[in-house]
Amino acid sequence: MRARDAWQDESDRFGRVEGYDGERLPAPAPPNAVVTPRRNPGPVADLPVSRPAAPPSR
Repeated sequence: MRARDAWQDESDRFGRVEGYDGERLPAPAPPNAVVTPRRNPGPVADLPVSRPAAPPSR
């Protein structure tokens, strides 16, 4: 909600689009629901941990 309010208040956080010849577009309306944070999921079966590939040696 803070980001939407900042957009509506024309905060510098979002900057301006050079060359756009129109009015600022409004932020979408918030959902008509109570938004709650997600809970972290519980542990999953022991799966091997994938690691990123090592960079090529020079």
